Amino acid sequence: MSEKEAIKRCTGFVVQFSKVKATSVKGLVAMKSPLVQSPEKLHLGALHAQSSKILSLGKRKRRGKGRDNVDNHRVGVASSLGDFMPDEMLVEFPYAEYLAINNAGVFGTTITRQCNALYDPDPAVGGSSFVGLANWANFYSYYRVISYRYEIELVNAETTSSVHAIILNTNTTPGASAYTFPAYIVNDYCQSHMISAAGGMDRHTFKRHVNISELVGTETFETDDNWRGLCASSNPTDLIWLSISVSISAGVLANGVKGEMKIWAKTRLFDRVRQTT
Repeated sequence: MSEKEAIKRCTGFVVQFSKVKATSVKGLVAMKSPLVQSPEKLHLGALHAQSSKILSLGKRKRRGKGRDNVDNHRVGVASSLGDFMPDEMLVEFPYAEYLAINNAGVFGTTITRQCNALYDPDPAVGGSSFVGLANWANFYSYYRVISYRYEIELVNAETTSSVHAIILNTNTTPGASAYTFPAYIVNDYCQSHMISAAGGMDRHTFKRHVNISELVGTETFETDDNWRGLCASSNPTDLIWLSISVSISAGVLANGVKGEMKIWAKTRLFDRVRQTT
């Protein structure tokens, strides 16, 4: 028997065997044998294996290229965050304080705060900087307050008498005497309200936005060194005063006024600190 006839007989045997219903383990094995697959299926399988290999090589190549790009972008990274900061920055700094305004046994009393003195708005106490100033001092040398807004809530703690509350914004200190404050009631930068005794309409909230150029009456504060302060260590020489005066309508103070004060100062930071490693 020639070689060609032998191959033909063997192939015919496999095809016929594949048509037989598998009733034994040998039959099941034969049914799953690669020999029973058609040439078309064998050809498609080879193509699939080859394409999978090509795709896997392509992915490895792309991943490798990506890693090279990442490494290249690491060159020239800035040495510090300060290198990304602009030469000037506008920031609104907040300040909050609980108030207990009282001078028992006298007609009235006052307190004052310096709204453009971010480093220390209450020098009588000290160490009460606007929130965040110390952090920005790492990037800028000077600050200059452009404007500020406040929200002050006062609650009368006097049980038998109303109190007269006055809020005054000035560029000079008005003095500490409550007797002088009623003269400012008609001032454009003054607010006042009569607050009833405790148990009645015993509270009032004052709100105001103040542009310093309008309050001072000139824009020279934008360039004058007296209106700037060091972020890390000082207040400006020229100051803006926010004063609160409380006086009783009859008799003398006993319990005074309670409340809270919140100030937001719109500030220009400048003279960027050049940081090097």
